[in-house]
Amino acid sequence: MEEKYLTKEEKELIAMLQWTIKFLRNFPAKHPSDIELIPKMIAHYETVEELTFSFAKMREEFLLKMKADKYYLKDIYHDIYCIACNHPASLKSTGQSRNKYKINFLNFTCPKCGATFSFGIGVTVKDTLKNMERVLNDFKDTEYPQKDLEEMRESYEELKASEERIDKANRKCLADHMKKAAFVTAFLAKLTIQKYKFLTNNKTIGES
Repeated sequence: MEEKYLTKEEKELIAMLQWTIKFLRNFPAKHPSDIELIPKMIAHYETVEELTFSFAKMREEFLLKMKADKYYLKDIYHDIYCIACNHPASLKSTGQSRNKYKINFLNFTCPKCGATFSFGIGVTVKDTLKNMERVLNDFKDTEYPQKDLEEMRESYEELKASEERIDKANRKCLADHMKKAAFVTAFLAKLTIQKYKFLTNNKTIGES
């Protein structure tokens, strides 16, 4: 794995693990308990090194996927029609704009007349939900067809529930990554203390 996936602290832990493993392989063990323990310590530290790389890769892939999922509406085709000439087309976004309600919308360019327009599709799902909520509130006590509003409300509730499930899953994954980061911090501190003791002859392998 490329080191770009690793945080500064993860890189420090990897370096400390590699130093410790090298030190243990060259340690002139004489006590029977040390001779028995050293191979187990080396195997354990090699496992921690592999897990650190694995955790970093999983985190990177998760964050990239979370970003891609957030902005997926920008990368897909939308079946719409031009609000200037009414020409129907399947288009990808050519940009974005922000309205007075501070909602971000995708912009599209008509292939027939060249007009640039937005079609009520948000840059993110949350933008789309904000716009749907605004429309539902603005038109609930008007002569706007209530059947259309009810269909929009159903779509809004379904989309909102789906987004909440995704947010909940993402929060759980982020919490898991925070726990792994805490493990890296604690293990690095442990090895740093151990290295100091090794270099000052303040302990043997088994703390004897």
